[in-house]
Amino acid sequence: MCGDGANDCGALKSAHAGVSLSEAEASIAAPFTSANPSISCMIEILRQGRAALVTASVTFRFMAMYSMIQFITQLLHYSIGTNMTDSQFLYIDMFVISAIAATLGLSQPATELAPTTPKAQLIDFKVFVLLTLHVLITFGFQFSAFVYIKSQPFFVPYVPAHDLKEGACFENTALFICSAFQYALYGVILSVGAPHRKPAYRNWTLMLVFLVCVVMSVLFVFQPIPFINKLMSLVSLEDLDVKVTFILLMALNFVLVYLVEELFNTNKVTRFLDGVRIFLNKAKPEFVILREAWENLHSDFNSKNFYK
Repeated sequence: MCGDGANDCGALKSAHAGVSLSEAEASIAAPFTSANPSISCMIEILRQGRAALVTASVTFRFMAMYSMIQFITQLLHYSIGTNMTDSQFLYIDMFVISAIAATLGLSQPATELAPTTPKAQLIDFKVFVLLTLHVLITFGFQFSAFVYIKSQPFFVPYVPAHDLKEGACFENTALFICSAFQYALYGVILSVGAPHRKPAYRNWTLMLVFLVCVVMSVLFVFQPIPFINKLMSLVSLEDLDVKVTFILLMALNFVLVYLVEELFNTNKVTRFLDGVRIFLNKAKPEFVILREAWENLHSDFNSKNFYK
C-alpha cells in the first residue's frame, strides 16, 4: 500500500508493506518512507525484501550444515577415542565460521525483479531433501579420508591416552583437513544468487574468505610451515601422492556439491519434489488412521481385559 496523507494511515498500517510517499502524518503509520514521492520505490522494497528472505534461508542452511559437518567429524573422532584439539576448534569456530557467517549476507539484491517469489519458510520439503543429501555427501567424503589414511603404509594407529585428552594422530589430521575445507565449500555453494540476489562471485568479501580458507586447507595438506603444524597438532602425511589425493578429494567434494545444488534448482526436480510432497500430504490421513489403529491394538493388548 502506498499513501501520502492522513486518510491513508489505516491502510498503511494494516497492509503487508506500507510505504509513505511523504514525511507527514502517513510516515508515522507506515514502516517505510520514501524520500521520492513516487511508487517506483516499491521496486526497491521488493528487491531488498526478497534478497533478505533468501539471505535468511541461506544463513539457516549454512549453520545447519556447519552443525552436521562438525557432528560427523566428532563422531568419527569418538570412534577411535580422541577429539579435535582446542586450536582446531578455535580455527574453525572463530575464523572460518564467523567470517563466512558475517559475509554471507553481504550479497546484493538482483538488479531486476524475478517473476517468482522466494519461499517464505526457512525449511520446506525441498530444503530438507537437499540438506539430507549434503549430509550424506559430507559423511561419505570424511569417511573416505578416514579410511584412506588408515590404508597407508606409514599409518600409525592412535592409542587413547589414559587421561582421555585429545592427541595428534593421522586420523585427526585427515578429518581436520577434510572438514576445514567443507565449511568453506558450503559457505560458497549455499550462497544462492539468482534470481533474487546477485551471484556469489559478486560478493567479493565472501570470495576473499573462501580463498583464504582454501589456501589454509592446502597449507594443512602440504604443511610447509612448522609453526602451523605444531599449533594445529597436525601429523605429516609424508607421501606426496597422499597429499595430492587429499587435494583431489576436496576438489571432487566441491564439484559434487555444486552439481547437486544445480540439479535441485532445475524446474524438473522442483516439480518432482512438489509432487512427492503433495502425495505425502494426501497420504497423511491414511497414516494417521493406521497409527491410531495400531495404538488401540497396542493398548488392548497391554490391558488386563485382553487376557480374560
